[in-house]
Amino acid sequence: MATSESAMGECVGKAAELEGNLETAGWEIFEAVAKLSDDRQEKAQQVFGEVREALRNDEHALQLAPALKGAQAKAVQLLTKQSEGPHVCHTLKPPVKPGRREVERDTKEDLTIAAAEACLSGLSRQLKPGQSARINLGWVIEEGGEA
Repeated sequence: MATSESAMGECVGKAAELEGNLETAGWEIFEAVAKLSDDRQEKAQQVFGEVREALRNDEHALQLAPALKGAQAKAVQLLTKQSEGPHVCHTLKPPVKPGRREVERDTKEDLTIAAAEACLSGLSRQLKPGQSARINLGWVIEEGGEA
């Protein structure tokens, strides 16, 4: 092995602890990050670089547990951050608030401003006393190309 005697002695002395660190590293999170194919992919590769470096180095040079925990924290941030790419598709569905009962749920897509205004106006008229509506709103402004 290409390492010093003191580094090898430290690793042997910490073998059980290092094994525990490897077993609890959250490899599923790293596997999920590996599947990212959007604008987060570059940062995912940086996370993998940190993991590879931690696994390659002596415990004496770079402590495994903090390196893996740091990489895991970055991986979780990547997984919970929405992609900023144009190909992202997600539906926003607000949960029913505790103590409330859902009466109706609907979605409308690809509306013009006039159609959205009409939809909101109709929704406002539809509400009965004691009811409230919560709305998620998203839009795309485009130019060029064919209509």
